[in-house]
Amino acid sequence: MIKMNVNEAWSKLFEKYDILSKIKKEGAFYITANQIKEFKEPRLMAKWDSSENLPSIFKKHNINILPTKEEIQNIMRENNVCNEGQIVRRSGSVYSWLKWIFNLQNI
Repeated sequence: MIKMNVNEAWSKLFEKYDILSKIKKEGAFYITANQIKEFKEPRLMAKWDSSENLPSIFKKHNINILPTKEEIQNIMRENNVCNEGQIVRRSGSVYSWLKWIFNLQNI
């Protein structure tokens, strides 16, 4: 990894993987921790506590990162939130709520 700040690393990722074009064409871009790790530690790249802390390229294009349903399910399992039979249904609800919340900025 080359030493760079989060904004620079995200700009490089957007360029390398043509993220904006894929979002426009497909509605989303799925990025892995390994792809992020090419430029900087993923836990540092995906941590922001409010929209003010978003990387520049995210603010500029009004986009954000959401976990996948599978990632939500894993978090629910790790924290013993509910029984296995409810995890799939509830993770779908959590995912839908997150999409709705992040879409509020577009209204």
